[in-house]
Amino acid sequence: MNYVFIGLAIANTILLLLTAGTGYLQMGQILPEHFHILAGLFVTLFTCFVHSIIFIYFLGTGKSIKTACDEYKIEGDFVRMTRKLKGRSFPFALFGSLAMMAAAFTGGAAATEAVSPNGHHVTVLAAMGWNILCFVYEYKAVCENTFLLERLAAVLPPAAQT
Repeated sequence: MNYVFIGLAIANTILLLLTAGTGYLQMGQILPEHFHILAGLFVTLFTCFVHSIIFIYFLGTGKSIKTACDEYKIEGDFVRMTRKLKGRSFPFALFGSLAMMAAAFTGGAAATEAVSPNGHHVTVLAAMGWNILCFVYEYKAVCENTFLLERLAAVLPPAAQT
């Protein structure tokens, strides 16, 4: 999961930068406006997808860890640690998605002249910065969870590891 997530986070960051670039090109009348709107919609959905993967990953591994500990009567802090990691990563995943939605909403409002383009610009820059920070914290939590899964695998009986 470490490599999958880092790949998705890097791809998402590149897409965020490219979408911002289309906005500047659209402002300079180099690209049509609909191109930036479509790019913004896509990157917003992709960002929500990446953060949703974090939700699902921690729900799935948390359930697996709890089941393994209950079934094989494993003592230790595995369940507590996975809950802690899940609790630490969920706010970043949630607010990362919400920040991108706010950027998309202000983009739609700017396109209809309900909000100034500067309001959208500030929201986008804040959402981009916040999401990059979220990816760093989420990656750290994924790495710690991977280490926790490896520790659990080391104490499971051999029959359980197949």
